[in-house]
Amino acid sequence: MTFNKYVKAFLATSCIIVATNAFSLNSSPTTTEDSETIESITVTGDGKAFYRQLMNLAEDDFFDLYNQITENEDLKVKCKTKNRHGFTRIKQRKCESAFVSRIKYDNVQVSIESGSRRTGALSSGTWMNRIGLTTKSYSEMKKLRKQQIEDLEQKIKDNPELQQKLIKLLQSKEKYKNAS
Repeated sequence: MTFNKYVKAFLATSCIIVATNAFSLNSSPTTTEDSETIESITVTGDGKAFYRQLMNLAEDDFFDLYNQITENEDLKVKCKTKNRHGFTRIKQRKCESAFVSRIKYDNVQVSIESGSRRTGALSSGTWMNRIGLTTKSYSEMKKLRKQQIEDLEQKIKDNPELQQKLIKLLQSKEKYKNAS
């Protein structure tokens, strides 16, 4: 093949690549005027990542407004993306109320001060072990969770802007769920 044919083949392949969407790959052969087969790459995708990002943005908008409206610092919600475990790089997004973070922190401090990873109720082997909760802490968390649900319901009823953000959040979650 001469130099001109290499240039033509390169230009033909670079012009044939068509990006129709950003994620998956399909290939189909194309022919040039010299009857040489050149592979064409078409990029398509399912859009799941796009809808996940829309959902995360809607979730952030909703909780930002809720945090501005609510007076109780314990009920404010913060969303973070972090590693699922200390030994993995797989990211997971979690939205957590301030009281959950505070109670977990308090339980870790009690465990550290006692010199063991498990204290009292934590040695029972229940699911509370995995998140580091004592029975007392679990009761407090349950009470605050109920209070938060009541507060959220009231704020949504009283604030039309928060209602709209909730509707947008629910719609974005539905779109994410239905994305193929």
